[in-house]
Amino acid sequence: MCSSLLSASNILKEKAPFMRAFMKNYIFEQIKVPLSIESIEKKESYEKIIEFCLNTRRRIRNEHLESGKKYFSDNYALFRELLLVKKDVIQLQQLVYKAEGVGQKIGSFILVVFIHYILQDNEMSKQLNVPLDTHVIRIFEEAFNEKPPNVGYKIDAKEYRDFQGKLKENSADGNTIYFDYFWFIGKVFHTKINPGRNNKGYRLCSMCWIKDVCQSNDKWE
Repeated sequence: MCSSLLSASNILKEKAPFMRAFMKNYIFEQIKVPLSIESIEKKESYEKIIEFCLNTRRRIRNEHLESGKKYFSDNYALFRELLLVKKDVIQLQQLVYKAEGVGQKIGSFILVVFIHYILQDNEMSKQLNVPLDTHVIRIFEEAFNEKPPNVGYKIDAKEYRDFQGKLKENSADGNTIYFDYFWFIGKVFHTKINPGRNNKGYRLCSMCWIKDVCQSNDKWE
């Protein structure tokens, strides 16, 4: 067990109500759909959430965006059944990751939004992968000296599966999704002062949620 990762996960677990309120503003109010099961039961709301998630891919190609939207629209009934009736995360993952242009980051993000934020189903959340974007990877590397696979790794790659397994072993309640909050830390607290020049550390270290378990010596005092 990695005590620093487990400690961080327990800290992040306490931030779950804040993160849900933040996501309500960040996604749901922006696209004008409710943060509730109603957004799954209504196809129009479901499609708006999917489009938002697909657009978080950096430099997404228009043909991938359009094919992705069509794919998820065509598979709405199956997605809804697997999510609400069967609660089958494995089949949901197979369905989501099969979409053209959807890799580990976007696919995992879609599932996190619907399962962790909308349904708030803790048991289903335990089966999800942590979306590894540049912010999340940076926190693992710089704050915990971990080496996650890069953004482009496939979900069936051994390195990817091994890392997700390590997170599960070192997460509060066995729910790895709390580590997804690292992207918020990366965007808000993890901004360098004078990056690349006379660097004095991170601008908001003293306010960072995980400052007491961070292993980085490059901090602003």
